[in-house]
Order: sequence, then structure tokens, then C-alpha cells
Amino acid sequence: LHIFLAFKDTRADSVLLQEMNSGDYERCVKAITLAGMTDNSQVFTKLMEFVREKGFKKEKLEIRKESIRALAAIANPAALPYLQKVLKSISLFSRQKLLTLKLEIVSSIENYPSGDALPLLRKIAASGKGELAIRAGKSLKNVKGKFIESASK
Repeated sequence: LHIFLAFKDTRADSVLLQEMNSGDYERCVKAITLAGMTDNSQVFTKLMEFVREKGFKKEKLEIRKESIRALAAIANPAALPYLQKVLKSISLFSRQKLLTLKLEIVSSIENYPSGDALPLLRKIAASGKGELAIRAGKSLKNVKGKFIESASK
């Protein structure tokens, strides 16, 4: 599957979707880890569905985190409004697990185009919300460094 994706074979997208929809946790996670190699809109939509799902059980949380990483690899700015919704969400019973998910999102934002990432990271860093603001500050420095590096080329 990895080879098909590397060569942009459209059959790989169908297999990815089948695996992501299989209901088998391990197969699903393996497919998600490869999903960042495609720009298929159906795969993108499925990743967004995983991110938006509710719940913090171990398997569900891992699927959500892997989906965030795959979306970062794709780096389609259309994902950012959905990620922002998760950043704004609250959980009374799973605060630490939600924080883990939010930290994953903030770290992933630096992979998106700098024009989209910078304003969002600035806003989070300025919020002063503990670990999230600290992580956003680090990501902001990384994005600025990449931006300066690409501008000097």
C-alpha cells in the first residue's frame, strides 16, 4: 500500500478508505498513518470525521491523534477550522485527555502553510492558557523559522 501511495496509484486511496472503515482498530490506525501520503478528498473527509468524533477511550483517542497527524502531513488549510473547534471544546470528565488532543493539534499546525498557521498560533500563544500557549509559542517560532528560511531561498 505504501508503494501504491508513493506512486500516486488511485487504487491505494480505495484501499485506505476500506481499511479506515473496516471497524478493526489496528487496520484503521495503520491506514490512517499512511493517509498523509494522499490528497484524496474522500480520505481527507474521513480523517476529519475521525477528528470530530466524540469520546476519549484509548483507541478512539489514538485514532483521533493519528488523524490529526495525517491531516498535518496533507497540510490542507481547510482542516484548520475543524481543528479550531476541537481547540475550543471543553470536557468536564476527560480534561487531561482533551488537553493531550489539543496539544497534538497545536503541534500539528506548524505543518500547514505559514499564512494560515501564523495567525492561529499567535492567537493560541496570546491566550495564556498554560501548556497550550507554551506549545503554541514553540510552534510559532518553528513556523517563523521555516518562513524566514523559505523567504531567503
